[in-house]
Amino acid sequence: MAARRFRPTTIRPSSGGALVTVGSLDNVGEANYSLKVNFRRFGDKEIRREGWSFFRPNPLAITEEQVAEQALRLTGDINAIAQAVRADGSRVLIAATATTIYRHDTSTGPSFAWTPIGTGYSTAGKRWEVVAVNSQLVFNNGVDLPFTISVADPIPQPIWELRERGIASVWTIAEYYGFLHCFDIREIQATELVAWMNGSTPYGLVPDVKCNRIRQRHIWSEYGQPRNWAPIYTVTLAAEGSVLTLPFPSHTFVANQTRVAVIGGGVNGGTLGGGAGIEDGVLVTAVAGTQLALERATSATITYPRQVQVTRFADVSTVVGYADMTDDGSGIMKALTMRDTLVIYRETGIFIGRYTAVLDQPFAFKRIYNGSNIPYFPDTVIDCQGEGHLFAGRSRFFFFDGVDEPKVFPILDAARANFFATAFGSAGGTRYSAFATHNLMTREVWFCTPQMTLAYDYEGKTCSEIDSGITAATMIVRPSTDDELWFVMAARCTVGWTRYSMLARYGFTTSEAGISRSTHYRFESGVSAWMASGLWVLADVFNEKDVRSYVLHMSSSQAGNLGQPALSVVLEATDDASMPVGLLFTHEISEHQHRSLVSMAYRATFFRDTIHVTPACADMDIQIVGRTIEASICPSASVARSRTFTSVSASNPPGYTPPAYKGPVYDATPASAVFAPMTIGEAPTYHP
Repeated sequence: MAARRFRPTTIRPSSGGALVTVGSLDNVGEANYSLKVNFRRFGDKEIRREGWSFFRPNPLAITEEQVAEQALRLTGDINAIAQAVRADGSRVLIAATATTIYRHDTSTGPSFAWTPIGTGYSTAGKRWEVVAVNSQLVFNNGVDLPFTISVADPIPQPIWELRERGIASVWTIAEYYGFLHCFDIREIQATELVAWMNGSTPYGLVPDVKCNRIRQRHIWSEYGQPRNWAPIYTVTLAAEGSVLTLPFPSHTFVANQTRVAVIGGGVNGGTLGGGAGIEDGVLVTAVAGTQLALERATSATITYPRQVQVTRFADVSTVVGYADMTDDGSGIMKALTMRDTLVIYRETGIFIGRYTAVLDQPFAFKRIYNGSNIPYFPDTVIDCQGEGHLFAGRSRFFFFDGVDEPKVFPILDAARANFFATAFGSAGGTRYSAFATHNLMTREVWFCTPQMTLAYDYEGKTCSEIDSGITAATMIVRPSTDDELWFVMAARCTVGWTRYSMLARYGFTTSEAGISRSTHYRFESGVSAWMASGLWVLADVFNEKDVRSYVLHMSSSQAGNLGQPALSVVLEATDDASMPVGLLFTHEISEHQHRSLVSMAYRATFFRDTIHVTPACADMDIQIVGRTIEASICPSASVARSRTFTSVSASNPPGYTPPAYKGPVYDATPASAVFAPMTIGEAPTYHP
């Protein structure tokens, strides 16, 4: 019998490299991955993903207590991290749970401790939205009154003027052209407003029974002033005078600072303010409860009693306003800028807004899409390199370029299985549990759920998974420095029997990128990483293949030697793609062997390889540039095959447990398998 010819097939990341978690293993093939956890693409390599360390901006903190104070270890999930920056470059770092706001304080010595600065926010609120408007951070959870934090005023300050205009809360916010935009409004009923504002908690949570919800309404602030909403107060005057009694106390007016206009209180019923001697308005000389004392009395030429309106003089020509996006009455879920437009996502379609610079109507809106390809998880809407928005729909990922209707985004969509399985959380999760963030360190967009993270590398056009729940993340400048960028995350960890949410710094910074990785540990503990192919088809789905060698190619730029034990190659096989794969062997590559060549003699129709990095590999950098499979096609398409597995492994590689989710339960129990020889034809020698 003529000897069969074995041919080497080298598969590099560039040969395919896609993560496919929703396709059948035979269609995934040998060039793509059915599993890629804690690996990521870097240039021409697949590298072990970096881990993270404790958030520790002050390295002088040496005690465990000081490190914990810097890392903000909390039992409740941290769901917002943001950094406010002012024009002089000074910064303040803020973190938040559902109910409490914390500020990072660099004046507390080595500990750099976190200080609670706001408490009592509603547990019914969704995760915090944070937008920056003119050096101020605006926080909103859809239930409480939005508030601001800035370097100049690093304590949460409710936006008083929103409430004084009768706004109970807003569902979502956005920044566009220097304005703060609010959507889906809850207004206090006109008959309830005065009584509520004269109550004990005028700026607190307003019950729904006292409110009307206007889902299609959109309101915007003064330009560059997210706290300025130009409130107007109606005042009844019994006679000429310089004292005005407001319907309720107001934060708008400050004695000897604020200048006002009294509309209807001037000569012949005109405006008091703007005339000779009061060109810039009438000065408020005193504020006492609901009473304002003015430097000038109202006109004696008009009849009394009468009603007048009082507002800040600067607000006479305000651009503060509102618009109702009349359509089908569906709610507004999210708004985000895209180039020079503002994209508004509703429950049934998409509106586009443009700045017109017209005083009476500075923004114009039109509907450009009506359909179901809209965000189901609103906080996953994210801008990707200015090209358009990526977001998670009800069961698929979409891309919207602002022109055409949203389309399925194939790269993310092929890897979507675990994201959508875990997006609601393991218990009590909602559609607001998932969110997206931008990791500039790795040039990725992360889509995070309470159990896992799906990372999209927009330079390599590939996806990978991180088997950790990230509850908040953002890019910041390291406190007390000027130019070192950090990617800061709130990661879950367990100490003893208690689960914590703790701030962490991603595994390398701008000073380390491209040079070395600072850590592959997570909070000083080693983690596993897996990368599994689909079934090796090798261009022939009919015939069996004899495989006699497998070579794992490590990068020449890899730092250091591998540990012992360190990297494992797992080989599995099956004769039927509809059946689970059977485990053939596990081969360890260690510093004592330095051998990535695996000799073997196996026959099957389909094979699958898994590369497994164990925690024993410690902090080693692992970089893989390809695999070579030496195989020969065995013409057996017309032969009755009777070889079977006596036991099979699960569809997941040994040791890998998929993220927990609501739905069918994975069986991740590894099983040893014996490959029984064929009863017909030439049988190679099989390893035990």
